Amino acid sequence: MPTESFDPTADLPFERRVAQPDMAALYLYWRRLARAGAPAFRDFDPIAMPRLLPDLQITRRDADGRHRIGLTGGRVAALAGRDSTGLYLDERIPPALYPSRAALYDEALDAARPIAYRSYLILDGREHHFHKRLLLPFVDAGPGPDLILAMALTASVPAEGAAAAAADGIVEILRGNPVGWTAAGGPSGGLARNAPIQ
Repeated sequence: MPTESFDPTADLPFERRVAQPDMAALYLYWRRLARAGAPAFRDFDPIAMPRLLPDLQITRRDADGRHRIGLTGGRVAALAGRDSTGLYLDERIPPALYPSRAALYDEALDAARPIAYRSYLILDGREHHFHKRLLLPFVDAGPGPDLILAMALTASVPAEGAAAAAADGIVEILRGNPVGWTAAGGPSGGLARNAPIQ
């Protein structure tokens, strides 16, 4: 009979669970902008963290639900093998992997919550070992969140690490609490601590 796994980090704040200093710094900056809900993208100041810009990518969810890639940092473009600006995520992510990635983008926007995930990724036939991505929802044109500011990093992984990935390549998903809500599900003046890994 399967046993429930124990996550010793479940009670840590989201930025500690992300466990990558640059991602934690970007998350904390986003959280400072998120007063009672997802922050307005116009409030994001790229000059605040210039050294992170090569690792950032913007995507906007169109009215048809597709995610269009906007500005893309140099290291993210190098990871993909080209600049994907103007393309849709479903044009860049392999079909077998796209549904799970799109679901994470949609969840981040629909719930106004930060999400980080690690995956084993292959793009255009080139292996990229562990890929870690932080998704931060913003309000741009719509009344609700419609833009994701993502940070993407890669790292090598031992062969057994790739074997631990699910069929869609995802190894781990971290979900933060939606902005403006507490873990108990009630309104809050700011962000509460993150929810357990799901």
